[in-house]
Amino acid sequence: MYLLKQNNKIKIFIYAVFLCGGIFAQNIYWLDAAYSSPVLGKAKPDGSSATTLSLTAGSLPEAIIFDSGSKQLFWTELKFSSSSIGISDSTLSGFSEIGGSGSALRGVAIDKTNNWIYYINSNLLTGAVISRIRPGGTENEILYTIGGSIANPRGLAIDEAEGKLYYADFSQGSIFVKDINSGNAPVALVTGLSGPYGLAINSQNNKLYWSECNSGEICSCEKDGTGITVIHSGLSFPKYISIDEGSGTIYWTETGTSRIKMASVSGGSITTLPLTVNNPTGIVFVSSEEALPVELTSFSASVEQNAVTLNWQTATEVNNYGFAVERSMVKGEWLEVGFIEGAGNSNSPKEYSFTDNLTLTSYSYSFRLKQIDIDGKFTYSKEITVEAASQPTEFALKQNYPNPFNPTTKIEFSIPAENNVEIKVYNILGMEVATLLNEHKQAGTHNVEFNANALSSGIYFYKISSGNFSAIKKMTLLR
Repeated sequence: MYLLKQNNKIKIFIYAVFLCGGIFAQNIYWLDAAYSSPVLGKAKPDGSSATTLSLTAGSLPEAIIFDSGSKQLFWTELKFSSSSIGISDSTLSGFSEIGGSGSALRGVAIDKTNNWIYYINSNLLTGAVISRIRPGGTENEILYTIGGSIANPRGLAIDEAEGKLYYADFSQGSIFVKDINSGNAPVALVTGLSGPYGLAINSQNNKLYWSECNSGEICSCEKDGTGITVIHSGLSFPKYISIDEGSGTIYWTETGTSRIKMASVSGGSITTLPLTVNNPTGIVFVSSEEALPVELTSFSASVEQNAVTLNWQTATEVNNYGFAVERSMVKGEWLEVGFIEGAGNSNSPKEYSFTDNLTLTSYSYSFRLKQIDIDGKFTYSKEITVEAASQPTEFALKQNYPNPFNPTTKIEFSIPAENNVEIKVYNILGMEVATLLNEHKQAGTHNVEFNANALSSGIYFYKISSGNFSAIKKMTLLR
């Protein structure tokens, strides 16, 4: 993010890429980790039209994700030596491998914006680590070593918009969050859980979902760890989960029943899919594997006085009905303030703009785009926050604060146009004792600090001179 503040104007530039667009195909992919006959499976969301691809015996496939850019599936292996990351296309025409790191690989997540695959090594003997690798198998590196002798991470999820990784630690009963781009240690977000396993982020409601294997529950919370809710209970060792954000459906695998199940993310009845599995582990819902994305290549905001202008550009569009512009002043509360019609289908760059004329003289607002498909599906962009204060329309000299003071105080003043400003301090006899400021200042509100450490207690006066304006105020130094 690039932030420029000058002359009471703020310009913010944020560049992001998000994938959305027409829904041409919907499938679920799952892993069956039967030791002698593991498979990668594919079916329609209702479990029909199932096909499978046989994998290497003893590979113990664990977690799976889909890259909508390359239209490839990536999955981890749990085997305890020479673990790899498997790759297959969406048609299950065959599979290959890229080198993982160590053994006992568990959760996997993909950062489409920066082209990384993140994965977890949960080996209790060698220590748990979070690693990442390029989809082509290059630049395999350890991102962070998870401390603690009982660290046993499982599910992994990534929030590309905020640059954060979430992982579930089965043995510690906690969900942790870590900034991707910092060396800071992960922070426990939710604790006191019973065997947390699978993780997923729902960008439609901005919530985190997870399965608790030991207690047989699927739960959710806000991404700051608040508002924990049990959505489904009475399950039999649920493992990995995946969310169809368009329909609000969550899918999960159950090793206790050897079945794959689905239900609403808000609760209600549970449906068991008609699929034959022996040891179901990873699962991923894919909603647009054959669709071109609506690719947002830039999103920026500029502020001048009380007008906020949003500008964004797309590289390609498919079935794009348009963009609803949403504004928020209170976290989590969004108001639609405008709508810009999309280009429908396009393979060339398109530019869009929207201006929001605010009535407040000072404000801090967040903005986001809600890209809506022709069929009603929608995806949110990253958020942009803008702050501004009204530019003064006249000269002003405010009372110093604190007053009385000992030995420092601040003096605030405002000028409506760029000008030279001089501020001097005088004692009660009219003698000058200090010059606090004598320089060119931009239009706006400013302040200077006065340190009277060398002066004795008493009454003093401070005077501002700027162009034809001058003003004097009294202050008291009290030791």
